[in-house]
Formats: sequence, structure tokens, C-alpha cells
Amino acid sequence: MRLKKEKGIIVAFDMEDTEFALELARDLRGARGNFVIKVGRPLEMRAGIGILAQIKDASELPIIYDGKIADIPYISQRIASSAYDAGADAVILHGFVGSDVVKAVKTLGKGDVIAVVEMTHPGSDEFIQPAAERIAMMVARTGLEGVVLPATKPERVKNLARIVQRENAYIYIIAPGIKTQGASPGDAIVNGADYEVVGRAIYNAEEPKLAAETIYSEVMDIADAMRTGGDAMKVANAYAARIKELGIEFDYIHGVAYKGIPLAALVAMRLSEWEINKRWGYDRKEEKRYGEEGAIVGELRDGDTVLIVDDVITTGATKVESWLKLASMRRDVKSAGILVAVDREEMSDADKKMLARYHLSLYSILKITEIFEFLHNREIDGKVYVDDGMMHDFKQYFRQYVPETQC
Repeated sequence: MRLKKEKGIIVAFDMEDTEFALELARDLRGARGNFVIKVGRPLEMRAGIGILAQIKDASELPIIYDGKIADIPYISQRIASSAYDAGADAVILHGFVGSDVVKAVKTLGKGDVIAVVEMTHPGSDEFIQPAAERIAMMVARTGLEGVVLPATKPERVKNLARIVQRENAYIYIIAPGIKTQGASPGDAIVNGADYEVVGRAIYNAEEPKLAAETIYSEVMDIADAMRTGGDAMKVANAYAARIKELGIEFDYIHGVAYKGIPLAALVAMRLSEWEINKRWGYDRKEEKRYGEEGAIVGELRDGDTVLIVDDVITTGATKVESWLKLASMRRDVKSAGILVAVDREEMSDADKKMLARYHLSLYSILKITEIFEFLHNREIDGKVYVDDGMMHDFKQYFRQYVPETQC
């Protein structure tokens, strides 16, 4: 059972509770979306290598053994062989160990080989990052099936993805660091990744299966909505029409990295066709110190009123972070609010107070409840996207996270 080169979520099984792991594996068996399970060392050390086959049988999903293999060729080959024999469809090794180790594991021919090119934590910048481009080129030329890039560093994902895909168009890219480590769902996929890896945000949730499906849908939202130029213009039209409807006055449209970047450009272009000509820009998650330096790209001026655009809002934290960055760069910058395509309606009272503190009004084109109510048992192009089962799961999830709802 090999991994497909398509957008999906890899659920990191880094827990130590064997029974809980098997329960979650059974739940994911029926989860809606493209899922893969990655078994880490903590669970393997607690339960033994046999846990791979148990999780595979319970979930019927592809299994990655995340042993972070990093030894001489002979030992690395033995470790990988044992993992494949125990049920792993893929193994993860460290690329920094060199081409002889990578080739030794590849020659086994027992399953996919995935190499770590760069890691998510800050310490990776000390020794691994300086060599990451060379590692990326080496593993791609060796013909490996996948690479690991850090979702917490989207610019690095973009740059390294170009290198590996230039050498090997069929290689898939997986990116850990979503949610708990700070990266937002969709950031890595927008920058070239195929899979985003999520662990604690799923298995520590009260309803892990619902959390997995929700994060999956969040990852796919705008990326799927703007697959073609025609689709992108439809999205831009919806934003521009909502701005006109609300009568929002502003000088500058700001896109929150990364899914807000194309939105800001498209909305500014569409408004200009209606003789509403506004400046636009976007922020960088990693400040650039060469060429066009700074934390943002765009002509933000003193006294500007700024409209922030993004795809969805959950807690509002990334929007506040973006606003504070803008407010620190120019004098007397004012907020026209935040406009999103979808309000997920999960904001707590504390989240709402946080937005109010910075005078950030929230506007949306649609609310998540409106979308589900519209799609419930409605056939579109021969397919029902929200059947009774999905509606039941949605209401259960919504009651859990938004207790005051009347769903």
C-alpha cells in the first residue's frame, strides 16, 4: 500500500498508549479524506515493532515507520528491513547521513523511502539547514519516493520543493509542524508540499477523528477553490462583492501569509475593474534581509486604513499577529477589519475579546453552518457532499467546540 502523490494529512502516532493508538486507527479507517499514519519511536518502543501491523490492520491506511534512521549503511538497512517486514509501507531516514545510507535502504526495494531534508525546530538551523539544499538534491537524484520539509518554515518548503521536484517530478513532499508547532493548516501545501503532518492537534483532541477531518478540510479549503484561473476569479468576485456590499472604506489590502497572498492580489485586481483602485501587499512569516527587505511586501503608508483578507478564521490569532506586524511598521495605521471566505464559528469569548482589543472587526462571506445547511443532502454534479452521516458528525463537532450553538 503505497502513498499517493496527492494532497493529504499524515497523522503522527507519537503517543505511547497502545490501546488508544489502536482505537484511533480504527476511527481513521472511515475518516473522510486522504489520510496516512506515521508511527513514531515513542509508540514503537512502548509496544514493539509489531504495533505497525496492528495499526495497519485496524486502519487499512498506508503506514510510515518514522524511525529517523541514521546509522551506517548496514545497520540502517537492517532497521528499515525490519520495519518493512513488520508492515511499514514507507520508512523515514535522515538525509544528512549521506548517499551510501540512502542508497542502501533504497536497494531493499521493500517500500517507499522518505528522507528528512530539514527539520522544524530552531536548532535545525545550526547544522542541517546550511546543508539542506545539497541534501535535497542528493536524495532526489537517488530516486527516493519522498522527502520531509519543515511546515514551520514555509519559505524553506517552497525553495527546497523546487530543488527536489526539478530533479524528480514524482517525489512527494511531507511537511510536519502543523498546529501545535505553529504552522497553519495549508501553509506547506500552498508552498509545494503534498502532505501535512499533524499529531498532537489530532490525538489530544476530545474527538480525534472529527479533529482529523476538520483539519483535512481546512487544508483543502482555498487551495481547492482556486485550482484554475476561472475558479480563482470566482473567489475574487465573491470577496469584491462582499466588500462593496459592506461599504468598507480602506487604503490597503493585506493578505495573511500564505493563503491570503493570492487573495489580496486577486481582490485588488477585481476591485480595480470596478474603479476601486487600492494598494495591496502581504506579510512574510520569515523576514527577508536581502533584496526587498522587511517583514511585508507592499506599499504600506503612514495613516493607512488596512483591510486584512484570508481564507478562514478559527481563533483569529494569526490575524492579530499580522495586524501587530503592520501596526508596528507605520504610524497611525488603522484597521478596516478582517474579511474571510468562511467563518468557522469556533471563536471563544477570549478570541473575540482579543479581536475587539485591537479593533479588528470580523466579516465573512459565509459561515460554516450556512455551508453545511446548504449542502445537506443536496446533489451537486451528481454527488452529495454532506449526507446525513456527515451532518451528524458536524453537529457533534460543533456542539463540542461551540456549546451555545442551536445545531
